[in-house]
Amino acid sequence: MPIIEGKLIFNFDCEAIKFDESTFYRKHFSRMINGIKAVDILAVNKEIGYLIEIKDYTAPNTNNLTMKELRFCAQKLGQKKPDRTLIVLIVMIYAD
Repeated sequence: MPIIEGKLIFNFDCEAIKFDESTFYRKHFSRMINGIKAVDILAVNKEIGYLIEIKDYTAPNTNNLTMKELRFCAQKLGQKKPDRTLIVLIVMIYAD
């Protein structure tokens, strides 16, 4: 089943869900820690898990990003890393 994020469509050859729209995230995980962020897609292929964050820079207002703006985007993504690690740990705990 394709996963749609904005104008982008993703097809995976493995199990994948839109994690930030999942029932688990909305009802449980987002309430555990105030302000926690989720990745867009969780995908699993055999024993490998993928955390996928989608950023679409094709919009007209993103064509001429400056280095300062690109650094800001990188910093925002970097801030999600601890959240992602926690998500993976909690998903692993609930999976058992």
